[in-house]
Amino acid sequence: MMITTLLISWMHIMTWGAMTAPAHVSEAGVSQLRSWFAQSADSEEACRQLLNASAIGASVEHQGYHAVAHMMNARYLINPLDKLRSFNRGRNALDRLIQKHPRHLELRWLRHCVQQQAPSMLNYQQHMVEDVRVIRAVLKRTPDQALRDFILEQDRRRNAWY
Repeated sequence: MMITTLLISWMHIMTWGAMTAPAHVSEAGVSQLRSWFAQSADSEEACRQLLNASAIGASVEHQGYHAVAHMMNARYLINPLDKLRSFNRGRNALDRLIQKHPRHLELRWLRHCVQQQAPSMLNYQQHMVEDVRVIRAVLKRTPDQALRDFILEQDRRRNAWY
């Protein structure tokens, strides 16, 4: 009887607990994710915030930033195997997202940013030319002025050009 009660309680927690986020956690807006992304290269705390906040949202952008956060988080890990696992987890997730959404500007730009910074030993530069081609074509036509401004400002800071 006690095992059955515990099992039912556990199933209730797993079912309902997984459907709702804790009260203190709210879904971050894409502009906040962009801000944390911009800071993540130099701040472990920003990277951690990006990783946690992007895990909550269900949008394609949240999924993309979550994948990139895993790749960027590798920089802050100590164990080389943990670094590789974290990077590959994000890499695989981002590549799958781009396969589903091949003309998604923000996903392509995120992948391009990571490819520019990834060590050559990770062999993650194979999509750079294709990503730049898509970024150039879509950036001109995107109705999302905030995204366009963000990409151009970040690229100006990194001395990138499209």
